[in-house]
Amino acid sequence: LPVVASNFLGALLDAAVDSADAEISGLARARSGVLAVLVQARREGHSLARFQADAMLQVYSAHYANLPSGADVRTALRYLFDNLPADWQPPAEDKAEARPEAQAPQSSSEDEPGAEP
Repeated sequence: LPVVASNFLGALLDAAVDSADAEISGLARARSGVLAVLVQARREGHSLARFQADAMLQVYSAHYANLPSGADVRTALRYLFDNLPADWQPPAEDKAEARPEAQAPQSSSEDEPGAEP
C-alpha cells in the first residue's frame, strides 16, 4: 500500500466519532458509511468498482481537508475490499453511526411502472 493511501486509511480507521474536531468526527462518520457499504457489497456480491464508487461518496461527504488524490483513496478502498475477512462485521458503534445514505435503495414491485399493486 503506498504511503499516502496507507496514511489516509489509518486516519479513516482511527477517527473518533466523539472527537471535538468536527473534521475528524466527520471522517469517523464517513468510516461508518464506508464500512456499511463494504459489508453490503460483500453480502450482495458487488464488484470492487461499485464498492469504490459508493464508498468514495461516503469519503468525499466528510469534507476532510487532508484528503489525498482520488487514486490514493481508491487504492485504500481496494485494500479494504481485498483484505477484509469474509466473516467480519463492523463494531457496534459503526453500526449505530452508519448513515442511511450508505444503504442502497431497495426497489419494490410497487416502484416499477406497470407493477400490480
